[in-house]
Amino acid sequence: MIDAIRRRLAKDEEGFTLIELMVVVLIIGILVAIAVPTFLKAQDNAKSKAATSNLRSGLSGSKTFFTENQSYAGATVLLLKGVEPSLDWTTGASTTPEQISFAVDTSGNIMGLANRSKAGYCYFIVDNTTSGSGGTTYAKSKATAATCTATTSATFVAADYDFGSSTSTAKW
Repeated sequence: MIDAIRRRLAKDEEGFTLIELMVVVLIIGILVAIAVPTFLKAQDNAKSKAATSNLRSGLSGSKTFFTENQSYAGATVLLLKGVEPSLDWTTGASTTPEQISFAVDTSGNIMGLANRSKAGYCYFIVDNTTSGSGGTTYAKSKATAATCTATTSATFVAADYDFGSSTSTAKW
C-alpha cells in the first residue's frame, strides 16, 4: 500500500482529483447559499433607505413651506416643487421612490406625506403643527402602488403599520 502511494507520488502527476474538485464546489456552494440572502436583504434595505430619505427631504420641504406661510394651506404641486425641486410631488398615490404623495387637512395645520419604496413598502409621515397636540408621526406599511397615498390622519391601524414618532428612537 505504501509502495503504491510512493509510486504515485513519484510519477509527478499534475492536476486535481474529482473528489478534490467536488469539495471545492461544495464549499463555494455553501458560501453562495450564505451570501445571496444577505445580499438580497441589503438590497431591500437600500431601496427602503432611498424612499425614507426622499420622504425626509419632502418633510423638510413642506416645513419650509409652512415656515414661509405659517400654514400648510395652499400647498400645491407647483409650490412644493419650487421649495424642493428634486422630488416629484403629487396629490395622488406615490408609485416611485422619487414621487412624494402629499395631503393637507382643511385647517392647514396638518400635512401628510407618503412615499413608496422599490422594495414595496409605503412610508408615511404626518406633521401636525396644532398647538398642544402637534408632532410628527411616522409609519410603514406593505402596500401596493395604488394604496400609497398620503393621509392627514395620524391614526393608523396597528395591525397594518409599524409605528414611530418624533420622540421615539426608531422611526422606521
